[in-house]
Amino acid sequence: MKALMISADNFEDSELLVPYYRLKEAGVEVAVTSLSRGAIKGKPDRNGHRILGS
Repeated sequence: MKALMISADNFEDSELLVPYYRLKEAGVEVAVTSLSRGAIKGKPDRNGHRILGS
């Protein structure tokens, strides 16, 4: 099974990465894309926690 996740720059880490890793754990091949060119960057959640380093 395959999934395509669409995100934008300045996403909250958990909004993208938690579903991403859950799908990967379930054996789904996941691709992430954006409407803008280049890399997109996340931000900490409202409590200031980061899932990945900045």
